[in-house]
Amino acid sequence: MNTHYIFLAAINGFYFLSFALFVLHFFHGGKAWKPWANRILGLGFLASIVFETVQVAASGSLLPITTLYQALFFFSWCMVLVYLLMSWKLRLDTFGLILLPLVLAMSGTSLICLKQPPAPTYSHNHWFLIHILTAFLAYASFALSFVGALLYLAQNRGLKSKKINTFYHKLPSLEALESVVYRTMVFGFPLLTLALASGFFWTKDVYGVFWRWDPKFVASTLTWLIYLGILYSRYVSLMRGRKAVMASLFAFFCAMLTFLGVNFFESNVHNFLK
Repeated sequence: MNTHYIFLAAINGFYFLSFALFVLHFFHGGKAWKPWANRILGLGFLASIVFETVQVAASGSLLPITTLYQALFFFSWCMVLVYLLMSWKLRLDTFGLILLPLVLAMSGTSLICLKQPPAPTYSHNHWFLIHILTAFLAYASFALSFVGALLYLAQNRGLKSKKINTFYHKLPSLEALESVVYRTMVFGFPLLTLALASGFFWTKDVYGVFWRWDPKFVASTLTWLIYLGILYSRYVSLMRGRKAVMASLFAFFCAMLTFLGVNFFESNVHNFLK
């Protein structure tokens, strides 16, 4: 068993323990559980930074994200980063219940894919670095929007069925959840825009053209247009409430299809499965 596997397993252990404490806080109350859940999540986050630093030192690349396990692990780190940043400004007490299973799914799957051999990297190109960082942070922001949307639907269902019990009482209000969904999309959309723009300039440096009919190029552009449409509709009050939340779920599905689904199609520079 190599050191990378042990390190990844330990990080997943931190995330799982944090999730368990969030569950205890939500269902059994007690003021002590949540602070400890956040502390242990922070430890997992710091351990992930150490792991990424080791990866950088070992590969000689500033951003070694060429394999599926590297992409999944970095995405899980970005989700935790965005959650920690957003929790300073927004009330995200219950978000750990859904976000951490997503984080564990990504980080845990990276353990399975650990033996995948590394591919050539373009990290010497500054456009590539900007492209990767902004794209992953944008997807992480949309993941938080996805969590807010699921909680919104759960709360909405409880109110419609008139089930006034402890579970629904502990969820944030519909207005608060819709605000989180919207604000996390607002945070992620400029990052996605910068990811697209830097991707075009990187393509120009590498291939001599701004556009290639690469599956991820096309899917990313369509995803950008979908989020643009949702944000514009929300801004001019064409779409609010449950409709806006459902649209955000569809947009996140498209984002994940862009991130992972197009890897099953032919793509030279965006395929983590090769």
